[in-house]
Amino acid sequence: MFRENGAKIPAKEALERLMQGNRIFREGKIHLLAETSEMPYLVSHGQHPYATVITCSDSRVPPEFIFDCGLGELFVIRTAGNVVSDFEVGSVEYAAAHLGTHLVMVMGHANCGAVGSTVEAHTNEGCLGTILKEIEPSVIEAKATAAAQDVVRTAEDLNVMRAVKKLRGNPVLRQVEGLMIIGAKYDTETGEVHLLEG
Repeated sequence: MFRENGAKIPAKEALERLMQGNRIFREGKIHLLAETSEMPYLVSHGQHPYATVITCSDSRVPPEFIFDCGLGELFVIRTAGNVVSDFEVGSVEYAAAHLGTHLVMVMGHANCGAVGSTVEAHTNEGCLGTILKEIEPSVIEAKATAAAQDVVRTAEDLNVMRAVKKLRGNPVLRQVEGLMIIGAKYDTETGEVHLLEG
């Protein structure tokens, strides 16, 4: 049955919903697209997401499945390497100020191709190169602080937290009362979402 989406719920409750949804996903009991005939009608008069999720464009990382969410429950922003530039920040501002989402999760994932390409110093022309340049500071820090076998994993985590820091420093978002901005990482092998500290 379609579940009420419920915008403007407190950030901690939104986080609890996401993590409960992830448990359901890992158990293989997701409700996504149940009662599909009702959903278009129920969401046709506006959207009321309870959380904003910024994640990678990787086809293995669909937030609605990972968190067992239906139509209208998440405001999702996807970019390769889950990078956060002005366009993504503007989208978060819209979700927080106009849609009332009080939780923003930046979710990276294991085995991220964009981070791996940056670690391997692939040179790319055009806009893809712009994405890799955004990831590069996290790779530089990972190479300076992590063991060789941990560089990619560490860079993935640092890349998430760099985006979190950028969002937390945004003057528009800092004025939104009750807004929580957190980092997380999806394990592509187990299906579990882990929260990152920082």
